[in-house]
Amino acid sequence: MRWLGELTSISDREPLGVGKDGPVFLRDIWPTPKEVADIVMSSVKREQFVKEYGDVFGGDKEWKEIAVPTGDRYAWDAKSTYVKHPPYFEG
Repeated sequence: MRWLGELTSISDREPLGVGKDGPVFLRDIWPTPKEVADIVMSSVKREQFVKEYGDVFGGDKEWKEIAVPTGDRYAWDAKSTYVKHPPYFEG
């Protein structure tokens, strides 16, 4: 089977290769949207997501040990140079 050099050059008019019944085009082997949906529905299960992401906002031990200020507003360090008001806001 012959592959064209890159995905951007795959043409619907040029065969990918030649099979026993003649030229093989991408449209001949590309799955339909229904085929893709059927595979996803039969393969991807809710339990997988619950197991992997069920406690995504809980964090691990290191995350839970980060000291976090309390209150309604972020406790900004007034000496910080990370974010400064632009001078046109002053005065």
